[in-house]
Amino acid sequence: MTQNFFLTLVAGFLAFKLSVPLSALDSPMGRSLLDAVNVAAPIEGLLVGGQPSQTDLLKIKALGFQTIISLRTLEEDLATIDFDEKIEAEKLGIKFIRIPIVDTSDLTEKTLKLLDETLAAAGGRAFLHCSTGNKVGAALAMRAFRMQNKTYSEAIELGSKAGLTGNMKTTVQNTLQATSDSQ
Repeated sequence: MTQNFFLTLVAGFLAFKLSVPLSALDSPMGRSLLDAVNVAAPIEGLLVGGQPSQTDLLKIKALGFQTIISLRTLEEDLATIDFDEKIEAEKLGIKFIRIPIVDTSDLTEKTLKLLDETLAAAGGRAFLHCSTGNKVGAALAMRAFRMQNKTYSEAIELGSKAGLTGNMKTTVQNTLQATSDSQ
């Protein structure tokens, strides 16, 4: 009872302090509100980034998000964070969904469809994360191209805004380019 009261009190305080439009989070000052790395709002209603801290879960709740989608594997979580994100999110009344992605080979039609359906069920308003935001960017780029009929350039731009970088970006570019060429 005391813990729930404390969580409610903290969430209420954060809601007051963080009553900013989601687009404001896509700025250096806004991104500093969360401990997670590479926080961005690449699509209206969608907040993305790296692994949130336990404190970030309270902030995410206070920002009005009811769904967290993790692209991390359970093994990644067990090896790198000291709390059970699913349990802690659910204690706050946040729906937690895990869509495990190890690398771009996991971005199958089935996985992209699941991501698309999960985001739709959340009304497009969710916190989507992996460890650093890179897999998030890859997933959003592939989803945009394959499921939303975005152009190659639009998909890569969205992926980049969401954290897609380095070798994974090159792999996604090559995959989308090959698909684009074959159409």
